[in-house]
Amino acid sequence: PLAGTAAAAGLGALGTRTAQQPGYRCPADVYTVDSDLNQVVDISGEQLDAAIAATVPGSPLIGLGGSFVHAGQVQGINAYYIAAHAAWDSAWGTNAVATRKNNLFGYGVTPSCPFDCAVPFTTQQESIEFVTALVKADYLTAGGRLYNRPTLSGMEPIYSGNPEWAEGIAAIMNLLRQNTPCP
Repeated sequence: PLAGTAAAAGLGALGTRTAQQPGYRCPADVYTVDSDLNQVVDISGEQLDAAIAATVPGSPLIGLGGSFVHAGQVQGINAYYIAAHAAWDSAWGTNAVATRKNNLFGYGVTPSCPFDCAVPFTTQQESIEFVTALVKADYLTAGGRLYNRPTLSGMEPIYSGNPEWAEGIAAIMNLLRQNTPCP
């Protein structure tokens, strides 16, 4: 519990950091299908919203940057990954599952049941919190029931089955990182 308290305090401090603070550096990582997703990225919700807006102007995901960053901090997951996963699975927040069921990740969708089987959420923030916690526990944590490795390539065969899923999400992560406004 004490270690968790210290980690939570550190994450709380990270959440208040802004690009104008001395010593701040924009994330410089280049993401691949083998990048460890269990790395919290040092950005604010406002920066992530700006990156989404610069990548896909008018995307319904704009305004959810704070939710992506918060979920990443709580779960210890890269916020670029969370936003990119939502962008990939929801067509940047525009598909019917995202707009009519608030489900940004296609949770519950199968090829034979692309809409009716999608789990409805009360809000899109609820879908972010739920799916992020599930991904962390099942796919990104050693000993998780679907754990292979904490990477997109480790998740893809079990989570998606789409051979373009991991590469597509890594590409979106890099677009978001490149479009993050920094001093």
